Amino acid sequence: MVALTVTRALHEAGMPGPALLAVSACPPPHVPCALADVRGASDAEVLHILGGNGAVPPGSDEGIWLRAMLPVLRADLELAKALEEAARTPSSRGPLSTPVLVLASQANPLAPPAITDGWWQWTEGPVRSRTVPGRHFFVRGGRELPRLLGRACRVAGRLARERVPVG
Repeated sequence: MVALTVTRALHEAGMPGPALLAVSACPPPHVPCALADVRGASDAEVLHILGGNGAVPPGSDEGIWLRAMLPVLRADLELAKALEEAARTPSSRGPLSTPVLVLASQANPLAPPAITDGWWQWTEGPVRSRTVPGRHFFVRGGRELPRLLGRACRVAGRLARERVPVG
């Protein structure tokens, strides 16, 4: 949502956007997030919601999460909710033209691969989706994701250079 917000702000200002908007494990703004609005939830309720959706790494000590991570996660979820709500406001300049790469993981209950379908509504640029192995924390595993992102960035950079008039 942060990357989408920055891209939309550039678009609204009439400035060039990024060559590529990559989003991962994130439904498009018009699709409600699997995580409930946590603004009024107790710590126990937040942990229950996160744990039930696979958002707490396996083997985590709940005591450590309550003391160290829960305030950060709560702030992150509140920011995500606010950005999601703001993104639903129609752009005065129309949809983005930025290409979008949507990454999903096979076993992520928070953002299953089907969430990739809705991102085409947010740009007139091409939308490509890729599904990688793993659960919600798929960014931590393997070499596939860095290679995929590297390839996508090289292609997007090459396409962006081709669109810029030289001379």
